[in-house]
Amino acid sequence: MNKLILVAILLIIVIPAHLSAEANKLPYDVKVGTGLLHGDTTYQIGGKTVYSDGSRETIHFPLSELEFPINTYMLSINGTIEFSKQLTGNLGLKKTIVDASDTFKDSDWGVWHIGGELPHDSSTCPPTLCTADSLDIYSESDATLDALIFDINLRYKFLDRTFKKSSLGLFAGVGYRYEYFDYKVSDLDQWYPSFEDYFGFDFGHEYESSTVLTYAVHYNIAYMEAGASISLFNSIEIDGSIGYSPLVYVLDRDNHLLRDKISRGELYGHAMLYSLNLSGNIWGNWFAAIHMNYTSIDTEGEQKQYISNLLYATIDEEVTSHQTSAFVNIGYVFR
Repeated sequence: MNKLILVAILLIIVIPAHLSAEANKLPYDVKVGTGLLHGDTTYQIGGKTVYSDGSRETIHFPLSELEFPINTYMLSINGTIEFSKQLTGNLGLKKTIVDASDTFKDSDWGVWHIGGELPHDSSTCPPTLCTADSLDIYSESDATLDALIFDINLRYKFLDRTFKKSSLGLFAGVGYRYEYFDYKVSDLDQWYPSFEDYFGFDFGHEYESSTVLTYAVHYNIAYMEAGASISLFNSIEIDGSIGYSPLVYVLDRDNHLLRDKISRGELYGHAMLYSLNLSGNIWGNWFAAIHMNYTSIDTEGEQKQYISNLLYATIDEEVTSHQTSAFVNIGYVFR
């Protein structure tokens, strides 16, 4: 990942400079800042299940849900080049610099019902209550995140409508975003909320202080966007956009270290992307900018589960993510 970061930084700085030199000094800017990325990445499994011996069954969905927090401070580096008054290109990179540890949650429903009829104590848990909807296993742990986001897009701005001291313009564009989230989960506290109902006694809590799980997820998002921009007094610009991706490709890998179990998922879906940006001139070619974004990702596919490196089962999987970010940047315009 370090090589990717270095390459992205070089692209952000070198490509605009090279294009500027080769194309009659095209204007471009470079801006650096920091901000917070907040939200969650959640995956669920269940549904159609095929075991390695060829047997099949349909399990209730979701059987299991793992919610990974997103709460990280990031460095932001962006470069924008103006090919013409209408056409601009943007290249951006965000990387974790300080991670705020947060709570990871793992929930399992209807575990005792897998594999057939469950013998249970009808005096404490009648069959109408002991169903696949009961929360059977639940744990909370500390999660740390190392995140990387790379984004490149091209925008076409339609002719502005100019007023006395302002102008209004519409734009449309296409882009590609890559997101990589790498989690480490430790300090497990696990308990069994329904156990006493089912079996007549409290199983209690289990604790583990070491690293119990690692999780890595890759999001590949090709998107289209449309928006509007307002320029005020030739020094302040506000723009907002809505983006849609009909093609999101996700790869994830979950390593349950205590069980020697590795799960790999491949999923497809869609995403919505919203952004609001405010920039203003400070002095000369220097400017400040505030960027706010919200992203919603929804994908589904299959997860292959391996125990001791041997394929155990293939099961349906869904991965969703909700991300809100706010960044403050300082930039310089080269003309």
